Amino acid sequence: SGINAESLGGTRGAERGPEPGWDDVQPQDYCLINNKPAEVELLLEQIKPILINEVHRISVTIVNREVSVIEDFAFVLGLKEGHDAALKATTLVALSESELSTPRVSRFQHHPELRLDPGERASFIVYAKCLLEGRRTFMARVSYRTRVRVRGADEEIGCVCQAETTDVVDAIPALVFATRWVDGRLRPLAASAVAGQHVGLVCEISTVDSECEIAVLDSELQPRTGVQVLAGGSQIRGIRLGPKEAATELVLLRLDSPRDADVSVGTYRLSWRRAGTDREASPVTTDHVVPALPSVSPPATLRSELPPYGVVHQPLTVAYRLANHTASVAEFSVTMGNSTCFMFSGLKQYSIRILPHQEQLYEYQLVPLSLGFLPLPKLEFFPQSNEFVSKVVLHSDCQTHLYVFPYSKNYNNNLTHLRNMSIS
Repeated sequence: SGINAESLGGTRGAERGPEPGWDDVQPQDYCLINNKPAEVELLLEQIKPILINEVHRISVTIVNREVSVIEDFAFVLGLKEGHDAALKATTLVALSESELSTPRVSRFQHHPELRLDPGERASFIVYAKCLLEGRRTFMARVSYRTRVRVRGADEEIGCVCQAETTDVVDAIPALVFATRWVDGRLRPLAASAVAGQHVGLVCEISTVDSECEIAVLDSELQPRTGVQVLAGGSQIRGIRLGPKEAATELVLLRLDSPRDADVSVGTYRLSWRRAGTDREASPVTTDHVVPALPSVSPPATLRSELPPYGVVHQPLTVAYRLANHTASVAEFSVTMGNSTCFMFSGLKQYSIRILPHQEQLYEYQLVPLSLGFLPLPKLEFFPQSNEFVSKVVLHSDCQTHLYVFPYSKNYNNNLTHLRNMSIS
C-alpha cells in the first residue's frame, strides 16, 4: 500500500498547515509494471549486394525461445525509418513478386497466422526491388502475445512482447553501359554520320567491382523511325560476366533521314540475371537510351571499293563512287596524286559532270611496289559548281591504306610446299 501525498494536506516550505490526524489517512493500492524482454530470435538473410532493378529475396526467420506458446504475430517489414525521400521512393517491398508492380511501398505490415511452440521456428520470404543506387537498412519488427507466470500469482498472465532486427545492404548497378560510334570500316566516327550510309554502334557492357556474376540472356537495339538495323540477333547472348569483365557487340545501322540534325537512334534493351547462386534468379530487363547521333546530308559523297589486301607486284582494282545528292548538275575536277608505293593506270587529272541524284564509278589499276601497310594514292575531287562551293561539299568514306603481302591468300599451301622441298 502507499500514502497519497495530497491527503496529508501539507506543502514543503516555511509555512505548513496543521498536522493531519493519522487516523484519517486512507491507504491506496499501487501496481509496479516491469517490461518483459522478448525471448525470440529474429533473423534477416539475403544475398549481398542488391542489384538495381533485380527482384531481391529477403528471408525472415523467427525462432521461439519463450517457455510457452507465442501467437498473434504482427510484423513490420521494409526500410528502417530515417532514409531520405529518394531512397524511399525507389524501394519496393512486398510479399510476392507480382505485388512489386503495385503502388510503391517501402514498408508494410504483415499478420501471419502462426502459433509457435517453444523451440519452433517459422520463415517466409519478402521481395524487394531497388531502383536507385545507395545503401539501405532493412528491418523486421515483430510483436507477439505469450503467457508468463509471475511470482506470487496463482495464474499465468498474458503479455505482448516486441523484437526488432536490421540488416544493412548496398544497392549497386549490375552492368555499366557505354557506347561509341564507328564508321563502315570500324574507324572511330569523327564528327557525324551521313544519311544513307552505314554506321556502327559499339555497345559495351561491363560489371562493377563486386562478387556478382551476371548471365546475359539477350540484347536488342530497338530503333526509332528513320533508323534501320542491318544485322539482327544478339552477339552476346548466353555469356557470363565475372567481376570487372566486359562484353562488346557491334550493331550495324543505316540512317534513312536525309537531313542535318541529331538523330534519336533508339533504345538498347538488355536482359540479364544474377548467376552463380544456389537458386535461379529472376530475369531482369533494363533499357538504355542510346545517345543521339549527329547526321548530315552533304550534297555529294565519295566512297571507295578495294580488296581486303594486295600482293606485291600484282595488279589490283580500286573503284571510287561519286554520288550527286542535289537537284542540279555537279561539276568536279579530279586529280590523282603521286605515290611512291603504287604504280597506277588511269587519268591523272580530268573534269567530270554528274547528273542530279546520280552516281558515277571511276576505276584505277594499282600495282603495289613494296610490302606493308601502304598509303594509297590520294584521289581528290574539287567542286566547280557555285552551289557546291558554298558548302561542305564532299563527304569522303574512302580507305587511305592497304595491306600488301608477298604472297596470295593460299600462302599456307605455298609455305607447306616450300617446306617439303627444303626437307627433301
